Amino acid sequence: MPNLVDPIGQTGLVTKAKAPRVRRSLHGARVCLIDNGKKNADLLLRNSGEILQEQQGVAELITYRKQSISVPVDPAAISELRKRCDFAVAAIGD
Repeated sequence: MPNLVDPIGQTGLVTKAKAPRVRRSLHGARVCLIDNGKKNADLLLRNSGEILQEQQGVAELITYRKQSISVPVDPAAISELRKRCDFAVAAIGD
């Protein structure tokens, strides 16, 4: 006997909360640049960081390079970066 599949999918409404917005501008912000370890990720982040400083007034760039592209950022490192940074930019390379 054939199985019937309902093409409508999920019928309940799903809501997602947005991250709190605590800053109105990037001026004076401390930005964490997370490098995943792939080729050219460091170059992309360095150039992006310079643009953020020159055009948006970012005060400090804090860099972090993952140990391996296949491993997530260490939870202890995330905890430390959360204390030191106002926001983070993660990049991949190639």
